[in-house]
Amino acid sequence: MDTTSEYKGFRIEDKRKLGREGEGKTDRVEEQAGSGLKGSLEDTSVSFVGFLLSLHASALLHLGKLADPRTGLYAQDLPLAKQTIDILGMIQEKTQGNLAEDESALLNHILYELRLEFVKTKNPPKES
Repeated sequence: MDTTSEYKGFRIEDKRKLGREGEGKTDRVEEQAGSGLKGSLEDTSVSFVGFLLSLHASALLHLGKLADPRTGLYAQDLPLAKQTIDILGMIQEKTQGNLAEDESALLNHILYELRLEFVKTKNPPKES
């Protein structure tokens, strides 16, 4: 059975030739020419530092320190901010001793900043 499906500039072809034992299976994914997506897919590399900065931005968004990029509005969601900060803390705990010096320093700085902002946001100073 040969199946082909098309989705937003990509052509995915399933050319498996299955015998009785399921041998000879091959998959092929091709990008259609001229779709313009190839460059954007190749440019999206993931790094540990980028991952940390993404979680940092997410926590700042939930703390109400950054505007939502979709709406341009500032909104707080403290439970989500706490969850993101806790995830960063778990990453720090689980990667202890396995990070490069600059990665560890960045993670420590991000956690310090976010924990401080969380406390300030949760307990704003009282006006006298």
